[in-house]
Amino acid sequence: MNAEILSIGDEILIGQTVNTNAAFIGRKLTEIGIDVRWVSAVGDTRDDILNAISAADSRADVIITTGGLGPTHDDITKNVFCEYFGSNLVLDKALQEKVRQRFEKRGMEMPAVNIGQAMVPDNAEILKNPFGTAPGLRFEKNGKYFFVIPGVPFEMKNLVLSEIIPFLSGMTNNFIRYRTIRTTDIGESSLFEKIDIVDKLQETASIAFLPKYSGVDIRITAHGSSERDCLQKIKKVEESMILRIQDYIWGYDDQLIENALVERLIETGKRIALLEVFTGGLIAEKLSNDPGFKSIIAEAMITSGLEKLASQLQIPRKTFEEHGEISAELTTEIAKSIRHRSNADYALATSAFKEISDEDSREQNGFLYIGFASKTETSFREIRLSKDYIFNKNRAAHLAMDFLRRQI
Repeated sequence: MNAEILSIGDEILIGQTVNTNAAFIGRKLTEIGIDVRWVSAVGDTRDDILNAISAADSRADVIITTGGLGPTHDDITKNVFCEYFGSNLVLDKALQEKVRQRFEKRGMEMPAVNIGQAMVPDNAEILKNPFGTAPGLRFEKNGKYFFVIPGVPFEMKNLVLSEIIPFLSGMTNNFIRYRTIRTTDIGESSLFEKIDIVDKLQETASIAFLPKYSGVDIRITAHGSSERDCLQKIKKVEESMILRIQDYIWGYDDQLIENALVERLIETGKRIALLEVFTGGLIAEKLSNDPGFKSIIAEAMITSGLEKLASQLQIPRKTFEEHGEISAELTTEIAKSIRHRSNADYALATSAFKEISDEDSREQNGFLYIGFASKTETSFREIRLSKDYIFNKNRAAHLAMDFLRRQI
């Protein structure tokens, strides 16, 4: 059984809204063995929506549509589906009352325009939406299922989990499972070469390389007649990869580097101190999103430049004069000093960003240093970065946390 996800709304086409709905629906369908083959997006135009429905009808077994169910003039999805399925709209008085009560609870009178949301197709199953005024709809045609649900994310998620997934579960004997291996500090092509036997491994499961600022994710996807069958295939491929790229793997699936680092620190009973210049507190912010943050942090500081902390951290003036503010030597001295002052087990410092004045340098135009200190040693790492400021901050924060993770 395959599926198509159809997202409706001009806001998606113009880039105003990121289509996170399709990602959520795709994942949930995959979990129950439905193969998502197509994801489409169209604007709030009758002809485009009709053509998209027709195209999906011609190739997919399950079609899930989001968006265009609101009460205003540009919300035409329901009317277009009625046209496609030859439906008549009828007033659902019980639904109308529920909509009225939602407004009443907020101390508001229901606008007349919202009565339209209680008008439902006479040949569709109504899907309850406790979090909004527009119900979901299910049409059936020639053994195919069409779901029409709101585009508001929390309404969409509830309808997918409470109505769509329970309805579709068990309709296919196919199982799909995937595993994501998360790597860092190595490029996509180098990773491919190190694995070396991708073509052979793909005889067992499909493999995809997904580069991002944090590194390269490797997704292993297996199809099988049972969950056990899928997991065995994934395990076989994963074990072959680990033998070849173990040094670059830091996590799996949805794990974040900050969670991996906090987990490691809690396991070892250690605390850290942070001092950030270029990353501007991003490392501390990411770590603080983990519930275990309070137990692993000794101190966290943000500054616009390391030189300003010279007297406070008792760094000799000679260090600045000989090496400069953006240097491996100063960054490691700062890490060493803040670790000692906070009585932490480890310390991490990021320097400012130093631009390289090279007009021909389109890929990399600067660098910074990460300094590390423990009770017995210090080390550093130089990071080369590109022209995108936000990308650079995120990448530097990720590599800094990975650098610390590798030291402990």
